[in-house]
Amino acid sequence: MRVSLPKTFLVALLMVSAACAVQLPAPTAEDAVRASARWPGYGDRELAEGHRMYILNCSSCHTLYRPMAYTEHAWEELFPEMAEEARLDSTESDMILKYLLVMSGALPAL
Repeated sequence: MRVSLPKTFLVALLMVSAACAVQLPAPTAEDAVRASARWPGYGDRELAEGHRMYILNCSSCHTLYRPMAYTEHAWEELFPEMAEEARLDSTESDMILKYLLVMSGALPAL
C-alpha cells in the first residue's frame, strides 16, 4: 500500500526548506578589487569560481556557512581540515579559501 502526502504539505515543506537555505553573497567588483590588491591576478573570475566551488564542494558535507560568520583567522584555522576531508586539490582549496576570506570582510576596503 502506497502512502502519499498531500500536495499542500509537500509544497509547504519545500518552501520551509528554501527559506532555511543559506544565501551566500556573490562577489562584487569591489570584492574583486580588494582581492586583487592582496593577491595580484586574483580577480572577479577567480572569486566567482571560488564561490561556485564552495557551493559545489562544501555543501555535500554540511550546511554552507556564510563567509562573514567567521573571521579571517578562524577561516584559516578551520578550512584546511575541511579541505582535506573534502579531498580538495591545492587549486580548489586556494580558490575557495580566498573567496571565503574576501567575502568574510576580512580584507580592508581600498
